Amino acid sequence: MPARFPFATLCSDRWKAQLKTNAKNHQLCLAHLLRELEYLIQTEKTSWANQFKELLLQAIHLKQNQKAYHKDHPQTLQIEQQLDTLLGQSICEQNTPKTISFKNSMAKYRQFILPFLYDPLITYDNNASERGIRNVKVKLKVSGQFKTGQEHYCILRSIIDTTIKNGQSVFDAIAAIAHLPAAPKAAV
Repeated sequence: MPARFPFATLCSDRWKAQLKTNAKNHQLCLAHLLRELEYLIQTEKTSWANQFKELLLQAIHLKQNQKAYHKDHPQTLQIEQQLDTLLGQSICEQNTPKTISFKNSMAKYRQFILPFLYDPLITYDNNASERGIRNVKVKLKVSGQFKTGQEHYCILRSIIDTTIKNGQSVFDAIAAIAHLPAAPKAAV
């Protein structure tokens, strides 16, 4: 089956439905992983979770210094090696079922942890996307529900957010759309 998003890298929270979506690539949201690791550090107190957190922070720091790296860059090679070492370790500490489950999940989705280091267009978190849907959730909570117009609202909100993210004029984008010829009516 062809990729549903053949040119997109989807950054997600590790939900199976998101990870199963056909796309060019996937990136796990490191902000979500760091929050989960912080929880594991506080509750199960494993050294493995601390080491994994430090590794992710090193990778984020690299991205902040440079937009993209080659696969053979010494610093990315070191991070990749450390990641493989951590994922290959056994967690011997007792009473750490959540850390073990997290580690197993990271091993399963290993190829989705570091793509952001190699592509200047990939971010290490999906916070911008979550901010993009926040307006819809606020509108739902304030009004209680959408009686009508949900689809139109979402389309307009998507256009507005996309133009802002691309540094374009929202007014010009909406004006351009308003002047497009009407879409042909579907045959009945």
